[in-house]
Amino acid sequence: MVIEKITNDTFENQLKLRIINSKNGLNDSFYLAGSDGPSVGKAIEERRVHGYLYDEKKNKLIDTLTNDLSWGGAAGAIVATPEDVVRWVQLLYHGTLIKPIFRERILAELESVVSMKTGKPIPHVNEDDPYGFGLGVGAFYDKDLKQSFWFYKGSTLGFRVMYFGSLAIMLLQWLL
Repeated sequence: MVIEKITNDTFENQLKLRIINSKNGLNDSFYLAGSDGPSVGKAIEERRVHGYLYDEKKNKLIDTLTNDLSWGGAAGAIVATPEDVVRWVQLLYHGTLIKPIFRERILAELESVVSMKTGKPIPHVNEDDPYGFGLGVGAFYDKDLKQSFWFYKGSTLGFRVMYFGSLAIMLLQWLL
């Protein structure tokens, strides 16, 4: 893994050192693939909420509460409260997580999307080209709202996040 090669440290340690810590106000975010993952998973078991995915073949909702997310490793083994997810997005876009001299470039890279219609890079989504996909995030333009928003399209099951940057509004979706 690149992070481990560059830092000569584990991904877990770097994640906790740089991101998931009380300095950043992320006190209810947990990395379930780490060395303490099983004990952390057990400790937060009673606090987890039900999330659902739709099984098209069986035509029904599947409860993901008991899924073990440690399989996701660095790509998806983090669980957090809705408050911490909101705090994370605020840190990423507006906080101290990225040094100001790098923020514009890094966020531009993060928000670079490819048209799902043409397969070519586009500067932003719009009514004519409403779907874009980037580094694990997607952008969508809603023609009725006349508004674009960012969403995380990860593979951990049962939950979605949308960020309306121009409105500074974030929505977390899960079904109880």
